[in-house]
Amino acid sequence: MSAARNKALETLYYTGRVSFAGRSTGWSTRDRLTGYVAFPFAILFFLGSFGTIFQETDTRMQMLKAAALCLASAGLLYGVGSLVVQSWHHRRVQRQPVLIDERGLTLCGHGPIPWWCLQLAERKKVRLKYAESDVTRDVIALTLAGSRMLDQQLTEKQRKALVPDHTTDSLIFLFVPGVKGLKAREFMEVYNAAHDRYAPA
Repeated sequence: MSAARNKALETLYYTGRVSFAGRSTGWSTRDRLTGYVAFPFAILFFLGSFGTIFQETDTRMQMLKAAALCLASAGLLYGVGSLVVQSWHHRRVQRQPVLIDERGLTLCGHGPIPWWCLQLAERKKVRLKYAESDVTRDVIALTLAGSRMLDQQLTEKQRKALVPDHTTDSLIFLFVPGVKGLKAREFMEVYNAAHDRYAPA
């Protein structure tokens, strides 16, 4: 048990609230696909297409191929660039403060999410987009009423920040947020202590 975890529990016990600096939980599956597949493919496409231009002896055909290459490269780079910007935005949102108090849980710039919307945090297998099979993640399951409320309130950007690789139309869980100074397991202990204290029976 770390000193930071004990201090967080003590703060929660005496003040009824505890806050943390948010920390990005890392790259989602889509982010990794963008970084490891899409971006290198864009570079190879450009280099390969550029080489074919000089194989053409007809000057007019060279100009047409060059124009087509510029348009295709611009479109491809725009698409890859958009994914990179979105990934950067998601990680920036995840670094916003995380607050636990009597009102509920605030994370990723959204909240407080009331306690009646939230269940205990646990490590379980969940299905994520782009994953071939279920993966084990630290999650906070939502109650049925909480799922309905967040589906109505959250924008698509907020949904992707809370659960980047969510697969279903209805939000049924949140990823346990990353916080500075605590491991995921330690944060879950603090969160669950607050849940036991504030969540309706």
